[in-house]
Amino acid sequence: MRYRIYLLGNANDIRAAESFFATDDVEALEMGALLFRSMNDVFHAYEVWDGSRMVSGTMPRPRSSKPALADLPEDRQFRMLALEEQLLSSFTCIRQSRALLDATTQLLEHRQGQAPRLEPEALDAMQQKSS
Repeated sequence: MRYRIYLLGNANDIRAAESFFATDDVEALEMGALLFRSMNDVFHAYEVWDGSRMVSGTMPRPRSSKPALADLPEDRQFRMLALEEQLLSSFTCIRQSRALLDATTQLLEHRQGQAPRLEPEALDAMQQKSS
């Protein structure tokens, strides 16, 4: 099924949005929570919608005890990475998220043994180039 996530700022204004596929509401909510957790340094809340039906209300930041991206089945990891990539390429505010970089690096390290970590200077240079 096709869902849409809205990432909200401090005033509950929509700062970013993207469509994605999930098998059902439960998976869509889980993907929304994981995505939000990986960007909660930039956004205040999120909503998941199925057409005109709100699947979840505005939710507070998930607790750190929730599963990480690396805990998901491999096919869902790929879908999450694709969704993050779509958002990164479309919204400058997402490129400012250190939490997203950390979550993605952690997933890649889990999958490949060791992914290179970007030093803060390299991260700043990437953000300046994309602005």
